[in-house]
Amino acid sequence: MNRRFPLDAFDPTELAAEVQLELATASNSPAAAGSFATKVATDRTMTPAAKSPAALDLAPALRDPQPIENLFVPEHYEPKYAYPLIVWLQADGTAASDFTKLMSQISSRNYFGFSLSGTTPAANNNPDVLSISSDDNPIVAVEERLFETVKQLRRDYHIHSERIFIAGFGDGATLALQLGLRRPEWFAGIASLAGQFPNMPLALNRFRDLIGKRVFLGTGSRNASCGETDLLRTGRLLHTAGLRVCTRFYDAGHELSADMLTEVNRWVMAEMYAPATGS
Repeated sequence: MNRRFPLDAFDPTELAAEVQLELATASNSPAAAGSFATKVATDRTMTPAAKSPAALDLAPALRDPQPIENLFVPEHYEPKYAYPLIVWLQADGTAASDFTKLMSQISSRNYFGFSLSGTTPAANNNPDVLSISSDDNPIVAVEERLFETVKQLRRDYHIHSERIFIAGFGDGATLALQLGLRRPEWFAGIASLAGQFPNMPLALNRFRDLIGKRVFLGTGSRNASCGETDLLRTGRLLHTAGLRVCTRFYDAGHELSADMLTEVNRWVMAEMYAPATGS
């Protein structure tokens, strides 16, 4: 099967545990998904598929976890369960308490999460290409930082390699789309809230790997920075390339509303439990 986030960069013992995990049979999430259905952009109702494979007992960490910036650990963490992960990209140095509140509004129990902060417009004044450092190739620096953080997190906690979602708001949402299009094998889906289509060369040149990739697009109906026209344009481009696009509009301006975050939770859970589609 195709790994959404490559495991060959992780410890051999971790890889062995992951392979055994795929061969196991039944397990329950500590935050029961329950029975639900959610409407997506195509007006198709998605319902849960079979329960995810069981998680095995993992050996305790050989060392204390190293600190990760703005790490969110779900309530009542259960090491036997392979948790989904939300990687949140943001355009400022949001305090850890604010990120904890943000993740709690999505769900206090369903996900691990961490944020990459300090994103600013790149030195070339292209507002759609963001940077977390002053490196000559800023997007590569972001990728490397993200990759190393996920690698460390998966060593310290039980994270599901195929349930890693990337998300953001505003400029962070544009960067989330950019990374998701560049590295589709890393992520199960992309949630872009009030983000623009990334202005980068050959944005959809990995269309074969992007077919069937799941994307959530949302914005406020009164958002002057990313209005309904902008969002629909982005959705049409992605849909034409074969991605599965869900679009939502909210009674809001340029703000990250509680309704947006609640719907991100519904969308992620629906995508996790939806039947796989062939590419």
